[in-house]
Amino acid sequence: MAVKDIFQPDNLFSEVMTKIFDILLLNILWLVCCVPIFTFGASTTALYYVMMKLVRDEENGIVRGFFKAFRENFRQSLPITGLFFLFAAVLTVDFHVLGQNGTEREVLR
Repeated sequence: MAVKDIFQPDNLFSEVMTKIFDILLLNILWLVCCVPIFTFGASTTALYYVMMKLVRDEENGIVRGFFKAFRENFRQSLPITGLFFLFAAVLTVDFHVLGQNGTEREVLR
């Protein structure tokens, strides 16, 4: 491989770096869209949708595809996100109660 081939847009290095940058950009979009907690489900669904498009080499645009999938799945994901956080809250309370019971028994002995 000659030095002049490094700067060609269709070489292996350029393709790998493009995929890495696309994945990095997609993760940043996911983090930004997860800041309001109730959009966690829609953001995760959009991340998965665009990532599958990347794997199949069918992507047309990372940002545009992410927000399109985000809008399409927002209403469907709200109830599931609510159930997820309800389940997480129940688990947190459960572990807190179990932790309190363990320390009280040790104090009583």
